[in-house]
Amino acid sequence: MNEPKHTPAQDGLETSSDYRAAYRPARRGGKKPHAPAAQGTPGPRARNPRPAAGAGADPSAAAAAEEPQSPAQSSPAAPELPERDDFLPQDERKKSEARAARAQAALGSLDAEAIAQAARRPRRRRRYGIALGAAVLLLALVGVGFLAATAGTQIYRALTDDSALRAYDEFLTPVVMQDPEPFEDIADADPEMVLTASVWRAIMEHGREYNEYDELGRTIVPLVDVADACEALFGPDCEFHPERAPEDTFYLFDAEDNTFRVTPYSSQSSFIPYTVSSRSSGASTVLRVGYVSASDEWRTGAGGGEPEPVKYMEYVLLTNSETNTTYISAIRSFTSRIAAS
Repeated sequence: MNEPKHTPAQDGLETSSDYRAAYRPARRGGKKPHAPAAQGTPGPRARNPRPAAGAGADPSAAAAAEEPQSPAQSSPAAPELPERDDFLPQDERKKSEARAARAQAALGSLDAEAIAQAARRPRRRRRYGIALGAAVLLLALVGVGFLAATAGTQIYRALTDDSALRAYDEFLTPVVMQDPEPFEDIADADPEMVLTASVWRAIMEHGREYNEYDELGRTIVPLVDVADACEALFGPDCEFHPERAPEDTFYLFDAEDNTFRVTPYSSQSSFIPYTVSSRSSGASTVLRVGYVSASDEWRTGAGGGEPEPVKYMEYVLLTNSETNTTYISAIRSFTSRIAAS
């Protein structure tokens, strides 16, 4: 009789649709690789005809064929791939390991150096911070000292500033030089004193502008300048009489050309003013003026400090409403004022 043909189903094996499993290399050790697990839903089982129950049929094989196969059992496991280093030769592998060791050692030294620098930096910063704080504190102290010194100087100057009083000295000089007698109204003042003081004021104010001289070398001073000086000294109500000029003085009035002929004359032997104080009295300003003689050491420069006036007078000043300048309205004896008070 003809024997029935042997099929894979009779051995309990399932036919796989993955034909690549047959070409995969054998696993190390000579073991046969398992078939890969089925991807997704396993395909339909190959239709193998059941052997007919009869003579020559193996009952156990038939039972194994009828038992359902699980996906894990029906598909062999995927083979393990070799490591990357397995493909390198032994020498190359040792060189790679040596390079990796050197790199790790270099990184370790760098980390150690960075840690040491980080440990040193705070101390440097603290030293720099202390030095910077000391410098800032020193500058602050210097600034405070400078401000205190400046404020003290300004206060001292404000308390000792007498520039306003010295300005009065310049204004009063032509009058004090004449050592006038006291008066309460300019109409009661000595006319020669008024004229002489006016001539001196014109010369002091415009002396550099006068460059005309007569045949005797006397300076020619215009009459209008002397008239303006009289008004500046004694106000708009001052009566000016140039024809009353004294004959024994250093100037001469020329009525033909309305000029004064002034002979060079020194004022060193005359009094000069030194204003001691000023006070307001209604609309007027009252000055206490000292008369400094020619022999005073302060005047000659031999002594310092303040002069020692030989006497004191009070000058009463009013303001000219037209020119907004002050002028002398009265001269009083300082001793008489004390007696009256």
